[in-house]
Amino acid sequence: DPVDLLRNDQQFGAMARLGWMSNAGERYSLTGYGRLFGDVGVMASYVRSDRDAFEDGNGDTVIGTAAEQELLFVKVGGEIGQGHRFTVSYEQRQESGSFGQRPNWPVLAGALLFPGEAQRTTLTANYGYDFSDILSLELTAYDTETYFQQDRYDRWGLYGATIQSRGGDARLTGIYGAHDLTAGVEYRTDEVVSEYLADPAVWQPWAWDPAVGRVQESGDLFGAYVQDHWQATDRLLISGGVRYDAYDLSLDTYGGGTDSNGFSFNLGANFDITPELTLNIGWAEAFRGKEIGDGFTIETRPGRISLSPTLRPERVDNFEAGLTWQRDNLRLSA
Repeated sequence: DPVDLLRNDQQFGAMARLGWMSNAGERYSLTGYGRLFGDVGVMASYVRSDRDAFEDGNGDTVIGTAAEQELLFVKVGGEIGQGHRFTVSYEQRQESGSFGQRPNWPVLAGALLFPGEAQRTTLTANYGYDFSDILSLELTAYDTETYFQQDRYDRWGLYGATIQSRGGDARLTGIYGAHDLTAGVEYRTDEVVSEYLADPAVWQPWAWDPAVGRVQESGDLFGAYVQDHWQATDRLLISGGVRYDAYDLSLDTYGGGTDSNGFSFNLGANFDITPELTLNIGWAEAFRGKEIGDGFTIETRPGRISLSPTLRPERVDNFEAGLTWQRDNLRLSA
């Protein structure tokens, strides 16, 4: 929270930083923060980074890595008494530069670079309330939008994609005897839109379908979960939980879609062999259905299918075990 940056006798403060990187650029930031009333405060931060194309370990310049980045962050919130707390934050991140056509591919010597701009804005609100020492509520809501555009000037011209995600989470945490329980629900809705932004006469010869210059997909997720941490004995902590997820995807432009749902479980334990030595063991599942696609790859050639009829949700099993030894300020784990 903003007031965490203040001493008890302070009402406001500020920080300024300037950094220089030999490989290769500079970064500077300015942050201000103040107390509004009680333990509620406000802070604002601006960060800028200008970097040139850097050199790899062999001394070769990595083409397409120069960029200018800006970050603006504003946050208000804190403890308002009687067990209530809240925060509201806004973040905007911008980046511009000349990159390869596919930013996740290396750019070879002599390849063309294309101007690109990216922006992400995120608004988040959190609220918490302690009903008592053993029962509390946490609510989260968010809206984030990411936009990227690239000027493929040698072919179809300006092209852009926008992804928007909105959602929230509500959870109750309570203590019942030796049990520490958390239960909650989550909901998220996503939308991706990609489109040609140049004059139709420029992009239509390059499009899969000259009649389709804008493609959209949308999806949503509903999840519900419960998790328990049970202090079975002074030396044994057992954890277990279950989560249900339901995914739904709609191909708004081409028609059709898919949905999937499933459960995932987890079980684990921590056992103190000695006061310094702890054994931990755990098994967990994860489940994920089909979500919206990459904004630059959702266009489909006429006559081709957009979704495989054999498409299945992803399922993961994870098992791990370890030992941790700690004494005073020394901690070792394997």
